[in-house]
Amino acid sequence: MKPLPRPTVAPIVAAAFVLLAWTGLACQRAPGPDVAARTFLAAWERQDYAAMYTLLTESVQARIDAAEFAARYRAVEAVVGRVQLHATLGERADPDGDSLARYAVTVRWDTTSFGAIAQQLGMTLVHEAAGWRVEWTPALILSELGDGDTVRRVALPAPRGGLVDRHGATLVPTASARGYPHGPLAAHVIGYVEPAEGGGERGVAGLERWADADLRGVPGERLMVVGADGRPRATVAERPPQPGAVLELTLDAALQTAAEAALDGYTGAIVALDPRDGSVLALASRPTFDPAQVADGGPPPLAAQALNRAIQQAYTVASLFKVVVMGAALESGDYDPATLFRCPGYWRPPGGARVLEDPLSGGHGQLTLSDGLAFSCNVVFYEIAQHLNALDPHLLPATARAYGLGSPTGLIGLEEAAGTVPDPQSAEAHGRAWTVYDAAELAIGHGGLGATPLQLARLFAALATDGVLRQPVLVRRVVETDGRERRAYQSEAQGALPLSETHRRAIQDAMRRVVADPGGTAAAGFRTFPVPTAGKTGSAERDGPVLDALYAGYAPADAPEVVVVAVVEHGGSGGLVAAPLVRRVLDAYFAAR
Repeated sequence: MKPLPRPTVAPIVAAAFVLLAWTGLACQRAPGPDVAARTFLAAWERQDYAAMYTLLTESVQARIDAAEFAARYRAVEAVVGRVQLHATLGERADPDGDSLARYAVTVRWDTTSFGAIAQQLGMTLVHEAAGWRVEWTPALILSELGDGDTVRRVALPAPRGGLVDRHGATLVPTASARGYPHGPLAAHVIGYVEPAEGGGERGVAGLERWADADLRGVPGERLMVVGADGRPRATVAERPPQPGAVLELTLDAALQTAAEAALDGYTGAIVALDPRDGSVLALASRPTFDPAQVADGGPPPLAAQALNRAIQQAYTVASLFKVVVMGAALESGDYDPATLFRCPGYWRPPGGARVLEDPLSGGHGQLTLSDGLAFSCNVVFYEIAQHLNALDPHLLPATARAYGLGSPTGLIGLEEAAGTVPDPQSAEAHGRAWTVYDAAELAIGHGGLGATPLQLARLFAALATDGVLRQPVLVRRVVETDGRERRAYQSEAQGALPLSETHRRAIQDAMRRVVADPGGTAAAGFRTFPVPTAGKTGSAERDGPVLDALYAGYAPADAPEVVVVAVVEHGGSGGLVAAPLVRRVLDAYFAAR
C-alpha cells in the first residue's frame, strides 16, 4: 500500500501569514479622541484655523464656514490682545465612551493689556465616519462666549490724584470724577479741570495743570463678553486702573481759610510764608471762582476771577520799599539809624523845579532815619535817594534787584509775574534821561517799581530771619497713593541781601517801632495784639484818587515764624486797612499753635 502524499508546505505557510496579518489588523485601533483633540489644540496654538476647521463635526461645518470660523477666532484674539497661547488637554471625563468624548482643557492666554488669562474650557468630540471630530461652540474660544456674543474692551478711568495740605487734610480727594468739596478755597492754587479728549480729565489751570501728568494716573481696562442686545454678560479679565499721585502742599488749610475770609469784600491778595524754610502757608486772591462749578460743566472763570493776584499781579510797592532804601543808606556808610533829618512836609532838590510832598501835612519835623521808617516819612527817603543817586544812579535799582525784586521767585507749580525795577536804562528806552526825581520816586516805591505780594513776602522773610532770600515752596512732595515718594521739593537759598547783620538788626528795630511806637503807621491796627510783631505799611498811587493799601509784617518779632503780606486794591491806608487784615491772619496762626 502506497503511503499518503504529504501536504505541500508553501500553501500552509502562506495561509499562516494571512491569518497573522488579519489578526494584527484586527488588534490595531483607529486613532482615539485624544489624538484629534491634541491636534486641534496644537493648530490653535499656531493659529492654523484651516487645520482646526477640518477637525470639526459635519453639523458644525454646516452651521459655519471656514472663513467665518477663522474670522471668529481672529476677532476675539485681536480684542484680547493675544501674544501667545498655550492649550493643555486634561483627562478624559468619560473614558469608556465609544461615540462621545469629553475633556477639560486649560488655556493660558498671554496678552498685551491683561497679562496672563487662564481659562478652563470644556471640549466635546463626536465619533463620525471620518473619525473623531470636535463638537465646536464659541465657548471653546472663551468659556463665557456664546452664540451671537462679542468681546469688548471697556476703559476704566483712573482716579485722579488728590491734594492735601501740610497736615494731611484733604483739599481735593482722589476720585475718578474730579470734585472740589471746599468750593472756592485755594481755587487759584488748585486750579480746575476740563474733559480730556479720549476720556478722563485734564488740568487747565493752577496745580491741576502743572501736575496733570502726575495726577492723571493710568486708566485700566475690562475685557467683557457682550450679548447681541449690547448688554454685558460676563467679565473675562480686568486690568485695574492705577490712581494718580497725591500732591502734598505746604499750605495750611486753616490759615488759607482765614486769609480768604479776611479778603472777602476786597480785591487784592494775602500771602503767608514760613520765613525759616520758605513754605507757602497761604496764598489768597480776590475775586475768586468755584472750581466745582467749572467741573460740573459751568463756564471757566472770568479773567479777573482767574488772575492770581498773589503771584501774577505786580503792584506798586510804595513805602514797603523803604526798608530796602534804609538798607542801602546804611550800607553806603554815610548814614546810621540815628542820622537826623528835617521834614518840613515837602522836598525839592537843589535847582529842582518840582516839589514832592510828604503824606503828613506840615511835615514830621526833625527825626532820625529809624523814625523815618517807623513813621514812613517820604522826605527822609527823598533825601537819601538824592545822595545815593549822586554816588551812582544805578545803586538803588541794583539794590532792589539784590533784594529779589524784578524777577520771579522761582515758585514751582504756578506761573508768576517778574515785576519791574525802573533804572536809567528803562528811562532811556522811553526816550528820556534818568533824573534825581526818578530816584526819589523809586525811593518811596513808586516810579514804575512793581512787585508781587509773594516777592514782597520773600523779601521780608529774609529781613526777618538771617538775610537769606529763599525760594518759596508750595508743593512739598508728590507721592503715590501707597505713600511711595515720586519727587520732593525744598527751598533753596537764592542769595544773601547786601546787608550786614548789624544793619539788618537796625531795620528790624525800626519795623518793630512801626507797630509798637504810638506814632507808628501800624500801631492802631495791632493795638492789644498779644504777640510782638514788626512790619511796614504802604499806600500806593494807582489809577485814581483812592490808593492801594499794603502791609508786610512778621511775628513773633524776636523769633519770626510767619510772614504775612496783604495788598488791597483801592483800599486806601495801609495801616488802617491792610494791617488789620494781616492781624486777622496772625490771629488764626497763633490760635492754632
